[in-house]
Amino acid sequence: MVLMRCDPLCCRAPGPVVRCRVTDVREDVAVGAIGAELAGEIGRTVEVRRGDAVGLLQELVRVPSVTGDEGTVQEVVERALRERGLAVDRWEATPEEMGPYAEHVGEQKSYSNRPNVVGVRAGGGGGYSILLNAHVDTVAGGDPEAWGRDPFGGEVEGDLLYGRGSCD
Repeated sequence: MVLMRCDPLCCRAPGPVVRCRVTDVREDVAVGAIGAELAGEIGRTVEVRRGDAVGLLQELVRVPSVTGDEGTVQEVVERALRERGLAVDRWEATPEEMGPYAEHVGEQKSYSNRPNVVGVRAGGGGGYSILLNAHVDTVAGGDPEAWGRDPFGGEVEGDLLYGRGSCD
């Protein structure tokens, strides 16, 4: 686990979400044991919300999001974050902004239709933050005859959900 503390006086980007400078990072921080009561409450909450989580994953899988064409699926992500009460910032990076990171993302002439979406739930202040990140792009489905199921179907069988991007 990585815990971070952000500088409260850092710059604000246009929009409702702070993009802050990290001032303190602690990696591999062991989170203390939680009590049985809290563990039970977490388990019950996860079970109650399981259907919502599976439904969102199905919706995401059903939107083709091949690398370079992620705008539509990011609309789903943005809506889901807003529905859950998070402040959302959405923007498309420019090649100039991405230049320092080309080693990681590769050089591209345009990042059009490849928006970044960030959701933030502000805390009370003074504590650490948890950063969760993901990617929404997938590779193309390829030959439909090669699939036993629709790669963009989001079918659930037992405890498994099938579809492109469902497990990464």
